[in-house]
Amino acid sequence: MRNTITALLSLLCCMIITMSSCSKIDPTSPSPSKDSGTSQPFDPDKQPEGKPETPEDNDTPSTPSAGDISGDSYIIDSHVALFVDEAEGNKKIALLVSLQERDNVYAADLKNDDNVVKQEMDAYEEQGLRDWRIPTREEAERMRKTYYGTLKTNGDKEKSKELQALNAAIKSLGGIEVRAWEIGDNKDSYRYFCEEGTYSFTLLKGGKISKVGNKTKYHLRLVKTIVINQ
Repeated sequence: MRNTITALLSLLCCMIITMSSCSKIDPTSPSPSKDSGTSQPFDPDKQPEGKPETPEDNDTPSTPSAGDISGDSYIIDSHVALFVDEAEGNKKIALLVSLQERDNVYAADLKNDDNVVKQEMDAYEEQGLRDWRIPTREEAERMRKTYYGTLKTNGDKEKSKELQALNAAIKSLGGIEVRAWEIGDNKDSYRYFCEEGTYSFTLLKGGKISKVGNKTKYHLRLVKTIVINQ
C-alpha cells in the first residue's frame, strides 16, 4: 500500500513539472505576424517587371532633317543632298553637293595634274567621303531649274525658296552658300564648272550653260552620287 501511494505521488510531480515547462514563454521568440502573406524587402537595384513607359520627346533637333527642309534639298549624315530620287530594289539615289567651293579657277587648272586646284579637287573629302567630281551638264541643268536666283528690273535680288532652303542646310553644317550672282554686282552672274570643266552654268534665272573661256575665272563646286539603302 505504501509503495503504491509513493508511486502515485512521483507520477503527479512529473505531470506538474511537464505542464509548467510547456506554458513557459521564450521572450526572444518573434511575435506572430497578423499578415498571412510573405513580405519581401525593397531592392533598389531590382527593376520592375514589364516595359517602362517612354515619355514623348518634344525637343527640337538642332540640325534640320529631310522633312524640315522645303524643296528637294536634304541633310543626310552631315552631307547636303541636292536631289534624292527613288531607285529599284527599295533604294534611293542622292546627289550630294560639297560644303566648300573654290573661287578664281581657270579651265586649264583642272587639266593639269600638277596644279594645286586639280590636286585639291582630287583629294577633297567630307566626313570620310571621297571621289567628288564636277557636275555633269544634265545635273547642272537640273540645279538651274530648282535652285535659282532672280534679278528684278529694279535691281532687287530674289532667291527661290529651294535655294534659300539649300543654303540654310549648307550653313547649318558650316559650309559656304551656293550663289547665283557675284557679290556687289547685279549684272554679273556667278558661274560654276560643269561637264568635266568644259562648260559652265549659272543659277541666275535666264542664264545659260555655255562653253568655258580660256581667260575667264570660274567657281568650282563638287558633287557626289551615293546610294541609300532603305
